[in-house]
Amino acid sequence: MTTPTSTINLVPTDSANSVKEFFNKYFVEPISYPANQVDAVVGYFLKRGFDSISATGVATVLLQQAKIDNVNVFTLLDTL
Repeated sequence: MTTPTSTINLVPTDSANSVKEFFNKYFVEPISYPANQVDAVVGYFLKRGFDSISATGVATVLLQQAKIDNVNVFTLLDTL
C-alpha cells in the first residue's frame, strides 16, 4: 500500500505578529484625566446598574473619546 501524497504546498500563516504590532501602537500615548471626572463618569454608570468592571470600561472609552473629540465628558453624558 502506498501513502497518499499531496502536491499542494500549504504554508501556515500566523497573524499574531501583526495583531501584537497593532495593539503595541494603539496605547503608546499616556492618557490622564482629572480624578473627579473619572469618579463622576464611573459613578454615572454604577448608578444605572452597571457592574464595576463594565462601568470602568465604558467610562474609559467615553473619557478617551471626549478627549479626542475635544468635548466635555459631562456634555457627552447629558446626551445619553
